[in-house]
Amino acid sequence: HDQRIPMTRVAGAGAIAAWGLLSWDYGERSLHGAREGWFGQDSPEGGADKAGHLYTSYVMTRAFAGLYERWGDDRPSAAREAVLTTLLLTGFMELGDGISPYGLSHEDMIMNVAGSLAGYQLATHGDWARRLDLRMEYQPSGRSDPFTDYEHARYLVALKLEGFGLPDDSPLRWLELHGGYFTRGYDDRGARDRRYTYVGLGLN
Repeated sequence: HDQRIPMTRVAGAGAIAAWGLLSWDYGERSLHGAREGWFGQDSPEGGADKAGHLYTSYVMTRAFAGLYERWGDDRPSAAREAVLTTLLLTGFMELGDGISPYGLSHEDMIMNVAGSLAGYQLATHGDWARRLDLRMEYQPSGRSDPFTDYEHARYLVALKLEGFGLPDDSPLRWLELHGGYFTRGYDDRGARDRRYTYVGLGLN
């Protein structure tokens, strides 16, 4: 077994611990849980944080799968190891949240699993990867912690028409159908909390 994979997990956990101590107040509370809800109006961040957990786990799984395949694993094996790495690291992150003011959230853990499974599916099925993509749009705001800056993020799913067997000369191959979600106002005590869903067209 490639020793670089467990070393990657150790390094990832170290980076999370360091960032958590600096930015997320790890160690300030004893271990405790938190019921955060999902995408309701009264849930923290309006559910944008849940979309963030799903997207982050998805990206981590795709990135680790590509790295492990480059290191010599076959694609299915690399994807399985990537899912395990992602779940170990995001689980470690949730434990850190459990000893911070945030609290350990089962909703976050469910979204981490969902994002990892989506990453595995697209990493191992090239036909689906040509049709679907999960994305985040982010407008830098100068905040010290961009990972929790949901006020300036949007999350979307892109359906790419090129993956549906269209002729090579069809202009429809350039089109994407987008469906997205974002929230605004949750980080501003003086603003109204707002949730948005949207659909649109994009260029591939």
